[in-house]
Amino acid sequence: MLNGAPMNEWLNVQPFWGVLGISLFMLFLGPVEEFGWRGFFLPLMQRVMTPAMAGLIIGLLWAVWHIPAFFLDGTPHTAWSMMPFIVGVTSVGVIMAVVYNKTKGSLLFAILIHWQLNIAFWPEAQPWENYLNLALACLLLWVHRDVMFSRGKGLTEVVPS
Repeated sequence: MLNGAPMNEWLNVQPFWGVLGISLFMLFLGPVEEFGWRGFFLPLMQRVMTPAMAGLIIGLLWAVWHIPAFFLDGTPHTAWSMMPFIVGVTSVGVIMAVVYNKTKGSLLFAILIHWQLNIAFWPEAQPWENYLNLALACLLLWVHRDVMFSRGKGLTEVVPS
């Protein structure tokens, strides 16, 4: 059992073509956001604060950005718990700041992480998943504390080459 469901039901493999279509669509949706969040906003914020603080603020703004979906009929968000979602997305903002800085500003990694968060192969935004994101963010902050808690060590070039 995982999250109250038998393991064979854990992977949501509904009609293959539907999952594939949604996954391909999300491959294009995520990059659009990443050019703004990580390609533009994160480097600018790291000019005036630590990468950890920039990632935390962007993560929180990113979570707030998605809150309207909790009130729109037909979105998956209506079935999710809002507070764990906010914790999880804020945590992913911190994770993405670590990844962005440790990959020398690669938007490809940010895009791929965003994409895998959006694809429909497994249940989304379960409270346990969001708390795992928080644990991972804390671990990455600890491991990379030399960069993440130091002003001036984060990348500041907007959409680096």
